[in-house]
Amino acid sequence: RAFDIYLYLLRNYDGNPEAKFTLFYDTLAKYLGIYDGWTATDYRRQIIKVFRKLEQRYKLIKFEPRYAKEAVITLLDYENPAKAYEIPEELSFELPNDYFEFGWNRILSFRAKFCLFINLACSNVSDTKPYWSKSVATITKQFGGVGQDIVNKGMGELRRKKLIEVKYDTLTDKPYEKRMPKMYKILKLYDPKELELKLKGIEEKYGKEAYAQARKYAEMVFE
Repeated sequence: RAFDIYLYLLRNYDGNPEAKFTLFYDTLAKYLGIYDGWTATDYRRQIIKVFRKLEQRYKLIKFEPRYAKEAVITLLDYENPAKAYEIPEELSFELPNDYFEFGWNRILSFRAKFCLFINLACSNVSDTKPYWSKSVATITKQFGGVGQDIVNKGMGELRRKKLIEVKYDTLTDKPYEKRMPKMYKILKLYDPKELELKLKGIEEKYGKEAYAQARKYAEMVFE
């Protein structure tokens, strides 16, 4: 939730030099999916808990709550929290707006979101575009020392969701450690609701049994 809320703050930052803006709790609660069925007191409490974490543990924001009013948030510099945040000109990439508009922020697991960002970062500086390539061991070392299992499962989820394409080294008898690392290609974000409607149309046309069998075979080849 801290990850999702911080992305929300970056998305809504308008570039003002103070990096300060007013935050509306109800809008943020809807973005997180905790608005319907929750009381205002409950979702405000959850959001404030995350703000405290972003402020005290990660030093990414300054949080100024106001009684019975909306909060004021100041984004802080990554390296020096005494300074206000500025949009970086180097070592950065853009997150497509479709990530939010199509609801991928609420569909993907945290490890898949992490791996989506890895793909965006690495493809942005790749010399072999549209593909980029690193071993899992290199990825885990470069991106915070996370476990290889997180990267493997996160990449697998992105592949099953058809958000990345993966190429493997030619299958031979050579040992695993001597094979070329996988090559990744990030694909355009699509609207999951639109896909579901198309799939439903196929099911209605060919019948549930044939559709289920086709889905089973398709899953084997990540299509």
